[in-house]
Amino acid sequence: MKLKHRLIQKMQKKVWKKSIIDRTVKILEKAEQNKNQLIIFLDKSLYWIGLLTAVLTNFIVTIAMVPVLLIAPTTIVILIVLLYGLSFGFLLDFFIKDIDYLSKKHYVIAGIFLPCVAIINIFVAKFFLDMFPELQVAEHTNLFLVGSIYLVSFLKPHIIRNMIEKKFSARR
Repeated sequence: MKLKHRLIQKMQKKVWKKSIIDRTVKILEKAEQNKNQLIIFLDKSLYWIGLLTAVLTNFIVTIAMVPVLLIAPTTIVILIVLLYGLSFGFLLDFFIKDIDYLSKKHYVIAGIFLPCVAIINIFVAKFFLDMFPELQVAEHTNLFLVGSIYLVSFLKPHIIRNMIEKKFSARR
């Protein structure tokens, strides 16, 4: 349990007595055992619901970006995509980092699956842009460059958090 381990560390850092820490952990473990079945199901579904939400949000924003790709200059498009990737990456990383039961497998799935979705979204954007041949994207806007910038900016928050966690765990 990552969350339990972090909680114990925080209590130790605040110089709680060992007996109080043990009692607190025991209360939390008892509460975990007495959880309602619906709550247990929702806890286990949270990761997959989050992943599905991430995919749907990515798809919707990709479609919403089509008009921007048609009218905005490349620098504006890149800036918007960069900010969108960073903010969405921070949001998703914030969401999944504290899900208690996640294993390395879950992070690998998200780490492979979501970039693949981002790449697929490049083709989705291209498909929608091709529906309007009279309104073609300016030749200077490279969809693969824009998609790559999104992908890197989307993954950056997760990479940064991992680097910070490794740095702090190495100090202990």
